[in-house]
Amino acid sequence: MVEKLKSIKDSDILTQPVACISLDSSARNTVKQINSSYFLGLPSVTNHIVIGIISDRDIL
Repeated sequence: MVEKLKSIKDSDILTQPVACISLDSSARNTVKQINSSYFLGLPSVTNHIVIGIISDRDIL
């Protein structure tokens, strides 16, 4: 099992395209985006840098 995990790259697992929101996204848009995905939260990104992770519970 450990040997198999060593051969798996992050890119084999990660979702493409990357789901994220920008800092200037509205709360309504953020909740819509979270609800339309299978994720519990989304990374908030500015200039390709992750600033934080927001979930619908953060907003509600």
